[in-house]
Amino acid sequence: MVQRLLWCVVAVWAVVITVSMPVNAEATLNSQPSMVIEWLKFKVPAANRDRYLAIDDEIWTSALATYPGFLDKITWLEPGHDDEVIFVISWATREQWKAIPEDDLEEINQRFDEALGVSYELLESKEFYVPAG
Repeated sequence: MVQRLLWCVVAVWAVVITVSMPVNAEATLNSQPSMVIEWLKFKVPAANRDRYLAIDDEIWTSALATYPGFLDKITWLEPGHDDEVIFVISWATREQWKAIPEDDLEEINQRFDEALGVSYELLESKEFYVPAG
């Protein structure tokens, strides 16, 4: 009796797991991402946010667009948080993103800092991937 009950529990559990998984879950879990997202959140002086965005677009976005694998850069602004800026940068692969020479990044950042002339802070940096689908 206990063996039969245990078998029933295992069978029900297998059905629950199978039904709750997406149709292509195995492909999603085992596939290469279709793109990689670099997510950056900055604290900037609220009075200088528009200037910060314009200079970022002129210097950072223009520079990143010259590297292989760069796909897009989107700016998010949260209502009520005038001192924060979020950038969502899409890369074709993580390898292409990480292949940008550190010296290049430092030089771009130095040009940006000099053009901006006010301090800012990187609050968060995250990496996401979009599964191929």
